Formats: sequence, C-alpha cells, structure tokens
Amino acid sequence: MAKASASLRSAQRRLGRFFNRNAYCRQPSAERLAEGYSKYKKGWEVRLILKDEDEVAIVCSLLWDVGLLPGKSFRKGKRWAVPIYGEEAVSNLRKWGEEFAAKQNAAC
Repeated sequence: MAKASASLRSAQRRLGRFFNRNAYCRQPSAERLAEGYSKYKKGWEVRLILKDEDEVAIVCSLLWDVGLLPGKSFRKGKRWAVPIYGEEAVSNLRKWGEEFAAKQNAAC
C-alpha cells in the first residue's frame, strides 16, 4: 500500500483534532434495521461541532482534501455543526481521532 502524502496526513491529523475536540457519531441500531427502511431511516453520521464559520470553512476544505463529502453545515445554538454521512466516513474519522489521541498521550 502506498504511503499517504504529507499534506493528506496533515489534513487527517487536523480532522482528528476537530473530532476529538467536539464531535459525536451516530450509527444504525442493528435491532431496528429489521423494521425496514420505511420505519427506521437512521444511518451513519458524524457531526463536528465548531466554534464559528471560519472553522466550518477550514473543516469543509479538509474534508474535501481527504475525499469525504461534508453535508450542509447548520447553526446549533451558538456553534456550528458539519455533518458527514456514511459508514466509511465515520470509521475514518474515528480512526484519525484515535491516532491523534494516541500521539498526544505518547507525548505526555
């Protein structure tokens, strides 16, 4: 497998920091999936909660750089939320968040 470029790793690391700072994930309930799509429509989602519109622009740019598609950002109280949909996106952001946390703990 080819190594990722330095700029790609940098974007992943920055997204990992945003993920660890303030994000939450949603995944479908295995029990409820049997109900069928017409009754249960929850899917895979990460919401990155950000301080202002400048951070929204930064995060959206980073997401595009790593090949993830951001959803439409929206206000949530005094903050902003950027949703990212899909199982692959959720697993990637979790992985990058864990990598960043492991490096932070190793440095301490």
